[in-house]
Amino acid sequence: MDAEQAIRIATDAQRAAARNRAPKWYPPLVGVLWAAGAVVCGASALVNVSPASHVVLLAVGLVAWVAMAVVIVVMTRRGGVLRRPAARSNRERWADSAPSLAAAAITLVVGLTAGAGWMLVSMGLTLGLTEWFRLARLHQ
Repeated sequence: MDAEQAIRIATDAQRAAARNRAPKWYPPLVGVLWAAGAVVCGASALVNVSPASHVVLLAVGLVAWVAMAVVIVVMTRRGGVLRRPAARSNRERWADSAPSLAAAAITLVVGLTAGAGWMLVSMGLTLGLTEWFRLARLHQ
């Protein structure tokens, strides 16, 4: 390989890496959509509403989750270079995972003590925030 080929390869790699940087709105949008879906579904179990209103609340929650999935798929298909988890240090991987593990533990305790509706609300709030945090760290 000559110097020109090496420079071309390096330039292509830099372009691919720059293409993968997510916009600033991506982590908060995913976190908020996750939280909204879970909180609305949980609220539908907590409030005393008619069966028709219950179905509407569930539909709103599911639409938020579908919108979140669509955003994730669109952003993932943009391409670029993704950092492999194995290439990150153990400390970085724990920093990415620990908040989600703590949120899952909190959600489990809330579910066992307060019921499914409150479990969904706490899951939305805690895991929505941790997903926002995780994506913001990965797409710096």
